[in-house]
Amino acid sequence: MLVDSLKFNLLSVTQLCNFGYNCSFTKDDVVVTSLDDNDHIFTGFRHEDVYLVDFATREANLSTYLFSQSSLGWLWHRRLGHVGMKQLNRLLKYDLVVGLKNVKFEKDKLCSACQAKKQVVNFHPTKNVMSTERPLELLHMDLFGPTT
Repeated sequence: MLVDSLKFNLLSVTQLCNFGYNCSFTKDDVVVTSLDDNDHIFTGFRHEDVYLVDFATREANLSTYLFSQSSLGWLWHRRLGHVGMKQLNRLLKYDLVVGLKNVKFEKDKLCSACQAKKQVVNFHPTKNVMSTERPLELLHMDLFGPTT
């Protein structure tokens, strides 16, 4: 992930692990190896509380290019709290956000956080049979119901 204000790229340990790499952290350095054949991918060092990797050195001979690509539209979607693409277009049209210029907003994929937010739980099926056997027996039910 590129962060312009930091002037360098950030690597996601979770994404490295998902792509089949093993990240081994010690108090002084980090070593990333391939899970398949245990090949050495790159080594980093610790500076204060941050692990740094210099990919310009000879030691970092990468046969696999590590990169993350995200359109500016989806980046602004996440920055503004997962706002919808129509609202983002409106913000751009009326110039309501500083730094939001020449960005194209397309709904070409599904944001995983938005998908999780929109998932709903199925309701229990209605029952036509009495579940209680005597008066004042404990019965749990949803009195509120679905909201609009």
